[in-house]
Amino acid sequence: MGGGHDDFSSGAFNDPKHRVSGPGLTRTMYSTGIGAAAGTFYGACVAAWYPDPVTTTQKFGGTLGKSDFRAVGRTIARPAMWFSLAAGTFTATECVMEMIRNETQDAWNSLVAGVGGGGGGGVATG
Repeated sequence: MGGGHDDFSSGAFNDPKHRVSGPGLTRTMYSTGIGAAAGTFYGACVAAWYPDPVTTTQKFGGTLGKSDFRAVGRTIARPAMWFSLAAGTFTATECVMEMIRNETQDAWNSLVAGVGGGGGGGVATG
């Protein structure tokens, strides 16, 4: 409890708390999972925020005033998919940049990876 020294931190102000190391595929899958978890949380907050029921336009059936299970699932799954896509693209691009530049870890890798991750989201949304 005190001092700021634990297994994940050296106590320095700018020290990353958890560094994922290993092969690029492992790092990409890890960040994709974290992105999916963050997107699921965001989608659940969006679904719970509005007091109106989450429904779809159906030709037949459907109960007026009640949330549709498929619509709630889509409301939660879409952000999870986009968050995981952006995180996975970012990490995969960063790993490729490190491989191309002989394991050099600097801001240029993150810059190019940010362009790749943001470009993936931009192409998908139009």
